[in-house]
Amino acid sequence: MTLLEEGILKSEIMLKIRVTLRKVKKLSHDTFPTKGPQKVLLLSERILQLIKNRYSEYTFNQMFFIKTGVLKLIIELISHIEYSTIKNVTWSIIPAYNRLFKSLLDNTEYIIVPQWEENYAIRNRNVIEEFMTYLEAPGLIFEVDAPKEKIINIMEGIPPKIYLIKYSRLEKLSALHMALLGHEIGHIFASVWIDEKFKSFLIDTALLSRLDQIISEELRRNALVTNMFNEYKDYIKKKAMNEYRYLIIRNYSELLSDIFGCALFGHTYIVAMYLFSSIIADLDKSNWDKGYLSWRFRLQNCIRFLSFVMKKYNLKLDTCDLYENICSSIKGDIKDPQVHDVCKLLIESFWMKDEEVFEVICQYSKTELFINRIDARQIKAACDRLKHDIIPNSIIENGYEYPIDIRNILFAIWLVSYNENMPDIQSFSDLIQHYNLLGIKGIELSVEQEDYNDFVKKRTKRKT
Repeated sequence: MTLLEEGILKSEIMLKIRVTLRKVKKLSHDTFPTKGPQKVLLLSERILQLIKNRYSEYTFNQMFFIKTGVLKLIIELISHIEYSTIKNVTWSIIPAYNRLFKSLLDNTEYIIVPQWEENYAIRNRNVIEEFMTYLEAPGLIFEVDAPKEKIINIMEGIPPKIYLIKYSRLEKLSALHMALLGHEIGHIFASVWIDEKFKSFLIDTALLSRLDQIISEELRRNALVTNMFNEYKDYIKKKAMNEYRYLIIRNYSELLSDIFGCALFGHTYIVAMYLFSSIIADLDKSNWDKGYLSWRFRLQNCIRFLSFVMKKYNLKLDTCDLYENICSSIKGDIKDPQVHDVCKLLIESFWMKDEEVFEVICQYSKTELFINRIDARQIKAACDRLKHDIIPNSIIENGYEYPIDIRNILFAIWLVSYNENMPDIQSFSDLIQHYNLLGIKGIELSVEQEDYNDFVKKRTKRKT
């Protein structure tokens, strides 16, 4: 490549950096429902400005790595941030979700983005970790011998963890979609379990030795090891082991996230999960090779967790016909184990230790475990308010007004909405929407009241 060609290509990359920097600065003036977007934009602006200032020092190779690395990351993030402004996000549930998120995760922010795809998702890797990969690369963003203080300075005011969460825009009028967002927080804690507990889980269940047997039999059955050199046989086996282990971890991540969502929202999570899954997919279809076991198995697993918690804490609730009907609908044999021997292995291994896993998830959910929040009196008060077309945000007891916990509001919404069927589908849909909108407003006002009460308590030290 000639010097002229290098100069032209470097100039093209610099043009993209300038365009991106202008977009970042423009987005910085928007209003967002969470702090995550502004923090990412601030860090992106600092990095892009630094690259722009050092442009003359970079070789073409360095510029190419910047374009395919940190610039690509920033462009991807701002394409999400662009749709995470207040005007695009269902604001009423965000304060409640913020409060829940912050009570579980310290020094952590998130970006929440609506999407038209009928799906919920989280970018599992911490965004800041990805930025640090480039910031710590010698001679890329900073000079080769740059002191560590430069990284500390560029990270000033930036939290150590930021996650990107997506939710379905189609669920905007459903209050229950907040429960499904609990699953996405669960992915963060699923990663913690995999880091802290998975190694001992493998030992206790003898999963790896059993997996080795399956792979050996699979290779023998497919005649892939006949007349091979031992070194190549070992390579094939190791490759298969790594691929299956990755799939097992992906499936467990989803199962643990389901359980965590259930730990936060209890029965409401199962109702929301059932309604969501029944519309979008066949309950029995297993996509374990993509990290998703069948909805039937996942729902049965959540019900087992719920029963475990209810029995442990001796809690009884009136869940009306809908929940019982859901439990009846998802009963029966699961077909996942028939799909593949490894799928069968990961399910059997999970069943061996499920109660230990359940216990760990209860610990991860801290005071937000639904058992600590569900209150039959609050549920009844919320139901009564909904039936009388009153926003279900508070309850009056002993002369004081108390905010109703968001979990009790959500519980009341599906209790009232699906209490009885109506032959006229349009009227039924309108009624469900009416209860959901009242409930969404109730969630917003409940959190506002909690925040106000906390403020009053700190200032006056009196009961509110």
